[in-house]
Amino acid sequence: MKVTYLVYEVSAAAGGKLRVATKEEWNRIMEQNRDLPREMRRFFIQDCIDDCGNLDCMYIETTKAEYDKWHSAHQVRYKKRKDAEGIVTLSGDISTQTEDGTLLDTMHDGINWEELMIDCIRMKELREALSTWRSWGVEMLDLYMAGMKMKASSVLSEKWKRRKNKALCQELR
Repeated sequence: MKVTYLVYEVSAAAGGKLRVATKEEWNRIMEQNRDLPREMRRFFIQDCIDDCGNLDCMYIETTKAEYDKWHSAHQVRYKKRKDAEGIVTLSGDISTQTEDGTLLDTMHDGINWEELMIDCIRMKELREALSTWRSWGVEMLDLYMAGMKMKASSVLSEKWKRRKNKALCQELR
């Protein structure tokens, strides 16, 4: 494994250029960083490249803003990798050594997805048809679906009577 340390000649804020540092210089910078408050520390990002089985790691000095962006993305990748531990992904067309054939043939969740989708499409079409038929058609359907069949007509007549009265009062003014 090859490790390279790139540090600023002057400082990141002063627009210094990056140069290669020795291992001893790197250790000294890290030791000094431990004693400094966070706002005065030097920040580094790590970039590792697998070059035909040889790992090439670079520690690159950067600004705090760039470090924060890198660290955030690095944490997301780390958490995803940790969450995926112990999870095995299988292809749905893998053979199952049963007479059913594939894994997809043996898995069943008890839901008829095709029928469910057709029901959703039909309900959407019904709502569209009711809204073009009468302005209160969709409201009536919603009341029926909520189990308020007996109260639906009285609720709607009261609501629409109030609307009609408001419109009439505004007209007379």
